[in-house]
Amino acid sequence: MALQLSSAKQDLATNQEQLGLHREAYENNLLKMKTAIRDIQSTRNELDKKKATLQMERALAEVAEAAGALNTKFDVSSDFGQIMGRLDDKINQAKARSKVASDLSGEGVEEIKARQAAEQAMAQELLQQFKIEEGLIEPPVAEPAQKTMGPASVDTKATTEQS
Repeated sequence: MALQLSSAKQDLATNQEQLGLHREAYENNLLKMKTAIRDIQSTRNELDKKKATLQMERALAEVAEAAGALNTKFDVSSDFGQIMGRLDDKINQAKARSKVASDLSGEGVEEIKARQAAEQAMAQELLQQFKIEEGLIEPPVAEPAQKTMGPASVDTKATTEQS
C-alpha cells in the first residue's frame, strides 16, 4: 500500500507539473492573441486616420478645382450647388466604403469564439475526468429528470368532483 501511495503521489506530482506547463503555454498563447488583437486594432486606427486624411485631401482638391473654375464664369446658384453635391457624393461614397469594411471586419469572429468555447469545454471535461480518475472528486450522480412543462401533478380528486 505504501508503494502504491508513493507511486500515486509521483504520478500526481508529474501530472501537476504537466498541468502547470500546459497552463503556462495557454497563458502565453492567450497573451500572443491579445497582443495580436491590439496590433490589429492599432493598425486599423492608423488606416482610419489615413483614410480620413485622404478624404480631406480629395475634398480640398475639389474645392481648389471649384475655386479655379470661379475665375472663368461664376453662377452662384448652380456652381455652389454642383460643388456641394459632388462633395456630398464623395462623402457618402467614403462612408459606404467604411461601413462595408467595418461590416466585413466582424466576419469569422463567431466561428473563432465557437471554436474557443468548444476547446475550453473539452479541456474542462478532460480535467473533470482526470479529477475523477485520480479520486480527487466523486463522479457526478445523474439526477432524475424533472418535468418542465404542463402542471406539476394531476389532482384526481378535483377532476372526479367536477364530473
